[in-house]
Amino acid sequence: MESFAELDRFFSAFSPEVAGRSADTVSSDMAARLDLLQAGKLNEDEIRDLSKELLSSPKALDQLATLLKD
Repeated sequence: MESFAELDRFFSAFSPEVAGRSADTVSSDMAARLDLLQAGKLNEDEIRDLSKELLSSPKALDQLATLLKD
């Protein structure tokens, strides 16, 4: 899926210290949007907004990786 390649390029552009800004838990709203992303049900603007939020939540990135792997 091309949007995942775009996300990968987006996150690759940032230095590793971004991972230091972590939240301990993923909100139910974030979890729901990650599920929608995995299902391909977000539009480009929603994906862009979500990707900005993911920068501050390595826990959410981990959850997204798990969703994509399964």
